[in-house]
Amino acid sequence: MTQAGNQASRRAAKVFTFAALLFQALPCAVQNAARVAGVLCGLLIPLQLCGCGWKKLAPEASAERSTGDATPDPIALGEVARKSGDLDGAIVHFTRAIEQLPQNAKAYRSRGDAYRAQRRWTEAIADLDQAIRLAPDDLAAYEMRGHAYGVAGRPLAAIKDFTHVIDHSPKPIIALNNRGFAYESLNDFDAAMADYHRVLELDPRDLAALNHRAALNIKLHRFDEALADLDLAIEQQPRYAKAHFNRGLILENRGQTDGAIRAYDRAIEIQPDFAASYYQRGRLYHQRGETSRAEADLAKVKQLVKNRRKPEGNSR
Repeated sequence: MTQAGNQASRRAAKVFTFAALLFQALPCAVQNAARVAGVLCGLLIPLQLCGCGWKKLAPEASAERSTGDATPDPIALGEVARKSGDLDGAIVHFTRAIEQLPQNAKAYRSRGDAYRAQRRWTEAIADLDQAIRLAPDDLAAYEMRGHAYGVAGRPLAAIKDFTHVIDHSPKPIIALNNRGFAYESLNDFDAAMADYHRVLELDPRDLAALNHRAALNIKLHRFDEALADLDLAIEQQPRYAKAHFNRGLILENRGQTDGAIRAYDRAIEIQPDFAASYYQRGRLYHQRGETSRAEADLAKVKQLVKNRRKPEGNSR
C-alpha cells in the first residue's frame, strides 16, 4: 500500500474509533441497542435494531367546539394549535380550559398529550394522572401515560398501564406492541414475543408488530424468521425504511456486504435522516477500504447528531 493509502487508512480508523463513541449518544429512531454476534467485525458498538419503538396515539381526531356561546372553546383552540404544530400555544389553551373547569378530564388529557409531544415526560405523566383520576374509564389516557412511562425509563409502570388497556379493549394493537417493547427493555423476550404474536393474530399484516418481531428475532439470532417478517412488511409497504435497515443487518451478518449496502441505501433513500443507516453503511465502506465514502457517511452521522441533541426517549 502506498504511503498516501496508509495515511488514509489510519485516518479512517481514527475517525471510526471516534464514531464508536459518538454513536452512543445518537438519538436514532431506535435507541434500544442489542449486540449481534458476528456482525460488529471487531467494533465494540451495539447494533441498532430498528423496531417501531413506542407507538403514540394520534392527537385528538376532532376539536370539540362550544355551542350557543360566542366564546371559543379553549380545548378546541388547543387542538387546532396542536394540529398545526404549535405545541406551546396548545398548552396555553389547555391550561386556560383547566383554569375554567378544574374537573375537566379531557383538558388534562389534551395538555398531557401536548407535553408528551414535547418530550416533557414528568409534566405529561402528572396531567395524565389527573385525567385518569377524573375519568377512570378513559383508556386513551392510560395508553398515553403508558407511552410516557416507557420513554421515561419506567417500563414496569408502562406495562401496568398497557395491561389495563389490553384487558379492557377488544383490539388493543398499539398497547400490545408497546407492552411487548417494554418487556424487551426488561429482557423478558418470551413475554415480548408473545405480545407481538398476539398482535399478528389480531392483524396478520400489522407493520409495527412484524418489524418488532423481526428486530427481536435478530437479537435472538433467528435470522430466517426475522427475514420472513421483514419481507412481508416490505411487500406491504415498500417504503418502510426501518424494515430495509433491519434487512441490511441480517445480510451483513451473513457476509452479504453488497446486499447489506443496498438495503442501507434504500433505507436512506426513503428516510434521508436515518443516521443508523449512514453509520452501518459507513462501517461497511470502511471495511472495504472505501475511505472517502466511509468518511462521507460519518460526516453525515456527525451532522445528524449535532442537529438532534434533544433526547428522544427510549424509542427503538
